[in-house]
Amino acid sequence: MALAQRLLRGWQEPPDIAVARLGSRRQHKNNSYPMNIPNTLFIGIDRSDKQLDFTVLDGAGGLIERGKVSTDPAALHPWIEGWRNRGAANTRVVIAFEQPAPNLVVFFGQFEGIVIYPLNPAAVRSYCRSFAVSNAHSDRTDAGMIARYTFHYHGELRALEQASGPMRHLRSLVEHRRTLIDERTVLTNRLQALLKLYFPQALKLLSEDLWRPMDCDFLLRWPSLQALRKARPSTLDAFWAAHGSRSEKRLRERLDLLAGARALTEDADTIAPFVLRVESLVRQLQVLAHSLEVVERRIEELAPTFVDYAFFRALPGAGRAFAPRLLAAYGEDRSRWTSASALQCYCGIAPITRQSGNTRCVIRRLHCPNFLRQSFHEWSAESWKHSRWARAFVRYHQSHGKSFHTIIRMLAYKWIKILTRAWHDRELYDEERYLQCLSRRGSPICEYLGE
Repeated sequence: MALAQRLLRGWQEPPDIAVARLGSRRQHKNNSYPMNIPNTLFIGIDRSDKQLDFTVLDGAGGLIERGKVSTDPAALHPWIEGWRNRGAANTRVVIAFEQPAPNLVVFFGQFEGIVIYPLNPAAVRSYCRSFAVSNAHSDRTDAGMIARYTFHYHGELRALEQASGPMRHLRSLVEHRRTLIDERTVLTNRLQALLKLYFPQALKLLSEDLWRPMDCDFLLRWPSLQALRKARPSTLDAFWAAHGSRSEKRLRERLDLLAGARALTEDADTIAPFVLRVESLVRQLQVLAHSLEVVERRIEELAPTFVDYAFFRALPGAGRAFAPRLLAAYGEDRSRWTSASALQCYCGIAPITRQSGNTRCVIRRLHCPNFLRQSFHEWSAESWKHSRWARAFVRYHQSHGKSFHTIIRMLAYKWIKILTRAWHDRELYDEERYLQCLSRRGSPICEYLGE
């Protein structure tokens, strides 16, 4: 009879409450997760643009409250302050939500005593499906599941580690710089496609990087072949000389091209709209160039203030662009990356191995912070031009038929092992020392060091 009552109670209760009872019984058998965590509140959040659905559990997994709160900061501030001031003075608040939610990270990260768990949406969804096979869910039940998931498994999850203010500043700057470059690339590709439609000669007269100041000034002054024909050779010569292009050979090539150039169309009504669009794209590129210059100048001022900047600046091919990105990737806290493997897996450089019976498959890791993986991948693609062993590494694997970007991922994997060890030991990277180590071990890439 008692069993029937318990089963009926579990059937009538909401799914997350029933799961809590089941989870509490399982947790009691597992000593790694304490039954009661005093002075701790677990808040699970399911977010939307206008409101947050939340579920609050106490340290024993019992339900305290569930409800909704507006995403307006005027409503969020009193809401979170109320939970921080609830209970004992040393009450810890644990907040969990699905990634990506940068606005929630920024908001909750400013309060002391709050532990943030940004969760993988795929992991949370799998957890929910284990209790709702039909995949039926709502914002309310999802918030409850997130709270239960965090309560039971917070010991195995990695909490968000807040870096210092200057480090957060640097990380935002390097990401903003990359975003601006991506936007510049998009605009450049649009400009190239547009010029092909009515002024293809411009692509031969100018550089491939149409975002450069000389190219932008050229297109604003002569946005069509018809306008360019009116310019005197001396005027063109003075223009290119003023922008640093003083090669006589290059000038003759440009003038010869113009002498034999023939327009795709002479119809002014067809050309005029293209000219307006080109001028619009060029002015956007000029604004982006100014913004990028400001961001890069701020990075150059901020990055050298960190103790580890000299370590990353001395790496092969790091330079002004990659040294701050690598510094931001590692951070200041050496306890965060206790091993190279942790960073390799987190940033997506380490592959994934799936094995079942006699089947074994090694694939690229896709679920990872894309910018972080991009930082290591792009720097490794540059480093092999400046490092002897990295160049030999690339040549060796090319001779074995591997594709270039596969090799670069492998090279990044090796670099992270080297850098993490040197970073923990607080020693500058020594190329000759590593080459001697490869020679002692009889590495096969030593045969390619002379190339």
